[in-house]
Amino acid sequence: MGMRNDRVSKTAWRWERADIQTRLMMRWASVLGLGLLGCGRAPLEVCNCAEGHGVVINEVCSCLALLPSTPNPAGAREFDLQGGAEPDWAAIDGALATGDVVVRFAPGDAWERLRILRTDEGPHRLVLDGGGGAERATVAGILTPFDEGPRHRITIRGFEITGSPDKGVFWEAGDDILIEDVVIHNNRGTPALNLEYSNRSGYPSTGFVVRNSHIYDQRGECLYIGGAEGMDQDSHRDVRIENNLIHDCWAADTKHDAINVKDRLSDVRVERNVVLRSDWGIEVASPGIYRNNLVMATVREGVQVSDAFSPIRDMVFEGNVVVRPGHDGFHIATDRASAPGLKLRDNWVVGARKAGVLLGSGAGMDVTIENMVILDSAVAFDGWGDEAVVDVVDCQTSGNEEDFSRLLAEAGPCTTAEPVDVTTIAGPDGQFFTADDPIVMQE
Repeated sequence: MGMRNDRVSKTAWRWERADIQTRLMMRWASVLGLGLLGCGRAPLEVCNCAEGHGVVINEVCSCLALLPSTPNPAGAREFDLQGGAEPDWAAIDGALATGDVVVRFAPGDAWERLRILRTDEGPHRLVLDGGGGAERATVAGILTPFDEGPRHRITIRGFEITGSPDKGVFWEAGDDILIEDVVIHNNRGTPALNLEYSNRSGYPSTGFVVRNSHIYDQRGECLYIGGAEGMDQDSHRDVRIENNLIHDCWAADTKHDAINVKDRLSDVRVERNVVLRSDWGIEVASPGIYRNNLVMATVREGVQVSDAFSPIRDMVFEGNVVVRPGHDGFHIATDRASAPGLKLRDNWVVGARKAGVLLGSGAGMDVTIENMVILDSAVAFDGWGDEAVVDVVDCQTSGNEEDFSRLLAEAGPCTTAEPVDVTTIAGPDGQFFTADDPIVMQE
């Protein structure tokens, strides 16, 4: 089905849409409560969960349970650190020459910024362990040295990372990096967690994983994976962002996204993350699978796809839920010629102040939308442009001011969906991604 241009009564259309958005904002203010409205400076309250990370939403402690942790290597040599003592990097390098190493930082103790000074480039893994759980070792920033080359095969686990004068975690480059079960908050620099652009470091990294972590109250971006910055070269490969709770990324400008995956990466998977109160919830510019993410209360788009640095291709958005985005649920706009392979399957949008799905094409696109549910939004499907092929296999709607506007002239109607109450988004048990959630994600 081709998109169509609709230039008739544009001024009237804008006034009508503004009125719709105002009414929707008032509706969601009463449904979601002041705690989830907008992105004001005051962060949501953090709460304690038995085995995971929690945030208070509408006066309910909502918990993201940890997935099974990655075990430490068997037979590793162990070093214990207490009282803010610096690691003995010469001794650690010496031990890594013959085997794996675990450095344990005493829970409850505090360290200044931790510089990762491993120079051994052998096959063994270094684990830096802050304990995890209710009492963690605290460190004011973790970083690899700038412009000194990659640091490989390192696990960062169990720390509370706060009070840094710059970023919470900065990684210039390195293969087989695992950042797991860390709590990052109230650091002064942006992003809170950053893998550097490969064109700047000169090293495309392979195997960068962030999982089971809690990132919040960040001035600027929260989790940022740099790419090739528009250069015609391959960037990082095998990037995993899994089962993280990310919220309250804020700034005076619009540079405060929760998850940002830049251009020319390959083998990307962003799965099972809970994101709320940021500018864009998830911004992506690389091929990959973006699956089972819950995005809520963004200033602008829930999921933003753009081709500023490279053409859009081979992206799969599956089983994601976007609740009350300030603009569109899914915003996909292209100015470059885009390759096929853009698929939206089994996604939900509830309460978009603009469009559930917006597709804009200045150079053509090929998109498949399958089993899309859009509720209580200004318009379900919107967009612009010629030369676009949009195939809607199935759609379900209810409570929208309109279903189709300027897009999919020959599509519709959608079947009627049952209303959904998302006031308690984690369900009666207060656990995300369980069977009692108001919207149960596909497994």
